[in-house]
Amino acid sequence: MHPKVSKFILQFKIIMAKNKEHQPIRPILEGLGIGSWVEYPLERYDVVKSTASILGTMRGRVYSTKIQKESNTVRVTRML
Repeated sequence: MHPKVSKFILQFKIIMAKNKEHQPIRPILEGLGIGSWVEYPLERYDVVKSTASILGTMRGRVYSTKIQKESNTVRVTRML
């Protein structure tokens, strides 16, 4: 992952940790490096899943989504 993207994601996670419900989805998914992941509240599952699918098709990437029951979140991982 590019250092600037990594720094942005780290700063974003720190700032947005207090307000997870308003995390933007698309810019974060576009900035993910291969093997990186991000979590969103489970209530946003449908939007997260469709955004990952659309970006994967448009950018030729592969994203995996998994529900984390213990934390009530959905994790999106960039696979390729």
